[in-house]
Amino acid sequence: MREALAFLYVCVGILLLALSYHLGARSAWAQGRARLTAASIVPTGGGVAFTAAKGRTVHVGLITAFTGLSTTTVLNPVPGTARIASTGTDGATVLGRMGVYALLETGEVYVANTSAGVWNSIGTLESSPPAP
Repeated sequence: MREALAFLYVCVGILLLALSYHLGARSAWAQGRARLTAASIVPTGGGVAFTAAKGRTVHVGLITAFTGLSTTTVLNPVPGTARIASTGTDGATVLGRMGVYALLETGEVYVANTSAGVWNSIGTLESSPPAP
């Protein structure tokens, strides 16, 4: 009887260790990997421009058929506390700069260029409920 009880305690201990490892590994993975919250792809004359948001940071890049991923720029964090709902770019590279846009869940719209990376508010989208 004592052996059976000892075996039960060992099995329960191993089960609890496995469960705590599983839960700990899952939460550590979730904390370590940032997921994209918004992204866009825009065709340009020489390839495609893309934007991707991870948290409050927007990444901008240009992909060409000849060189693949040619440039990637990480802009300063977007102001505000609301999540980024959408990102975009005008795709026009003028003097090495691209206009980049970020739309927050609150409707605030920010614009920056890839050379300075400073975000400027350009307004808020107003929404109204649909007419009955």
